[in-house]
Amino acid sequence: MRQLVERDKNHPSVIIWSLGNESFYGRNHAAMYKWVKKRDPGRLVHYEPDATATSADLISHMYTSPDQLIAEAKAEGDSFQKPIILCEYAHAMGNGPGLLEDYQAAFREYRRLQGGFVWEWANHGLWKKDHGKGYYAYGGDFGDVPNDGTFVMDGLCYSNHTPTPGLVELHKVIAPVRTWLHGKNLVISNEYDFSSLDHLAAHIKVEAFSDQYVAGSLKRSMLTISSTVELGSAFLVLPHIAARSRKTIPLPEEISRIQRPEECWLTVTFCLKSATEWADAGHVVAWHQKCLSEVQPVVLTLTLSAPPPRPLPDVQETRLHYVVRTSDSRFVFDRVRGELVEWTLKNKPYLHRSNSAQPILFLDFWRPPTDNDAAWQSGEWKSYGLNAMTSRLRSCITLVASPDSSSVTLVAKHSLAPPILAWSMETTTTYSITAASSKTVPSSLKIHTHILPTGAHPHTLPRVGLSLQLHSSLSQATWFGRGPRESYHDKKSS
Repeated sequence: MRQLVERDKNHPSVIIWSLGNESFYGRNHAAMYKWVKKRDPGRLVHYEPDATATSADLISHMYTSPDQLIAEAKAEGDSFQKPIILCEYAHAMGNGPGLLEDYQAAFREYRRLQGGFVWEWANHGLWKKDHGKGYYAYGGDFGDVPNDGTFVMDGLCYSNHTPTPGLVELHKVIAPVRTWLHGKNLVISNEYDFSSLDHLAAHIKVEAFSDQYVAGSLKRSMLTISSTVELGSAFLVLPHIAARSRKTIPLPEEISRIQRPEECWLTVTFCLKSATEWADAGHVVAWHQKCLSEVQPVVLTLTLSAPPPRPLPDVQETRLHYVVRTSDSRFVFDRVRGELVEWTLKNKPYLHRSNSAQPILFLDFWRPPTDNDAAWQSGEWKSYGLNAMTSRLRSCITLVASPDSSSVTLVAKHSLAPPILAWSMETTTTYSITAASSKTVPSSLKIHTHILPTGAHPHTLPRVGLSLQLHSSLSQATWFGRGPRESYHDKKSS
């Protein structure tokens, strides 16, 4: 401890001394604390294994959940003796970090929770060339045995110090400006501790998103085009907003009066007015996005003639199958297994069984484990058999009368369970087939699945979703949703 303090005492970047890392706690640490507080009383001292901070000036935690942190913060309220700081949290290995938004919400609300340090800044891969090809090597790539495997690749930056999606997510979550809508007003909250927002310029825009069906090539008979249309934009004149304060300003009139039937999104961006030592002018410091209108159908009133009736789907029933035909599609359901086995559109197959062991459309609870999963979670999931689920039809797939005469509804009930173990997922899946309304809008299949866990089921799941097997002729897909960054449940703010 003496060597550490005497060596680094004149570095202004050092704000806290540490008594060590993950090396238990005993009388030597108490002696180290006593000495350093006498030698350098102006700095704080922390030590995470000292759970009650007997020989530390703050309580340090590693990877404590947001719920546990909140409970500890509430225990003493604002009369606490020592603050809580996460000396490590949000492990950034593989597809991490997650839950950043949950942690940040707790930091904002409870004064005792004063933030944390994401472990860690950058991956530790070392550049290596094999047979003329270069890559960042680690975990035994140099013949080093034993090694830490991927546990040296746990950074917010890649080994070349370019940002990972995790750093982009952190940038969004800890942004020093937050905004939200209140009616036709915009609330702007300054999260800086010392600075006003006078160094930032604000811009606002509204975009509409819509899908259009257009005729495609011979390979793709129908193509969906998702278009983005900017409906309006303006620069915002920001009032003086002091540190740790907020103000409400009205939306520009050209923005607030926009009304469209499509889904419309408001985007507010805060950029640097002038260049600094760390960023150029125009660098985005913070941004906010809000959906202004849900998708509403466009209603056209025809006074001279009623719209032509939509053709009814045709249903043929055999002992083994239900076959549903519309003007452009053919759907085949297996009555024995209670599953969809074929879907063709204009005589071209869309779903096709390439793996005979799996249906073309099935409920799936498994995904490839991430590095953080593999450390402990995936073993528990496998002990519950989530990677070996099988399906059993509980009741024969049945046709259900639909109040909408243009659609056909089929219902199947299954029990999904692993071999041997006494728990299951009881599912009810409803397939609704709607006939094409015109030559440009094809028939559609809508699927709703209700899942009820029974027995000693696992408390968490790798995923819940429908997996499907597309025909090999299909090579392009359009995604309408969050993007282009991550869209996981606990990693989607950016």
